[in-house]
Amino acid sequence: VHHNSRENFSHSVVFTDEKNEVWNNAKDSFTIYRDELKIRSEAYSNSTGQKLQSRAVTQLSAVLNLEQHHTLKDLEKIKDYLEKEFDTKVFQMAIHRDEGKLKEKATGNYLVSGTDFFLNPKDNNLYYDKKYTKPLNLENYTIEKNYHAHIEMMGLKSNGKAIRQDMNKFKLSKLQDFVAESLQMERGKNYRIEKSSKRLDTHEFKAQAKIINDLKKDLVSEKEIKKEIQELKKQ
Repeated sequence: VHHNSRENFSHSVVFTDEKNEVWNNAKDSFTIYRDELKIRSEAYSNSTGQKLQSRAVTQLSAVLNLEQHHTLKDLEKIKDYLEKEFDTKVFQMAIHRDEGKLKEKATGNYLVSGTDFFLNPKDNNLYYDKKYTKPLNLENYTIEKNYHAHIEMMGLKSNGKAIRQDMNKFKLSKLQDFVAESLQMERGKNYRIEKSSKRLDTHEFKAQAKIINDLKKDLVSEKEIKKEIQELKKQ
């Protein structure tokens, strides 16, 4: 959530000509998440007589491709749909207009922000390296922005059970349809889960999906969330 609200430095941030949008900064987001996690964990314990398992995925993160004109207002219907259809709670939304690619005019080759070129915040110029020793001449490239939105939501339903249990192909396909219709964008390929190449353990939960081109779900462990909460308390 720090990345979403741009409260932490990120090498992927390279364009400063347009403003980002955020609904709930990191501190407010974690407050909502923490309060909601307590409520949903207690609901799970009351209904099952057991504590919430340490492996439970308590946060889901989705990334949606957007167009330049989209705003947070356009995401409200998607937020409402997610909360109603999957019984979740969205606690942060953000739109980023500061990432993307550069296409070389001479060759057509691409450079990816945060990987192939970087912004030096001191002089506001672009460089090929993170140490800012190799300047990039922007006149040789055309800019292709990666307009996208981050939506952070609870990974538990109101009864404390995992939302992933309800994320079947049928419901996710309906979600694709709804997102495409709401944003007035071309519908992407059918939903699929990309399997991780390594075994998932208590500390690592990652999965990816496709909803409108490159929608992704990052599954975050509760331990990682607690770590960020502790960092917030130190501020």
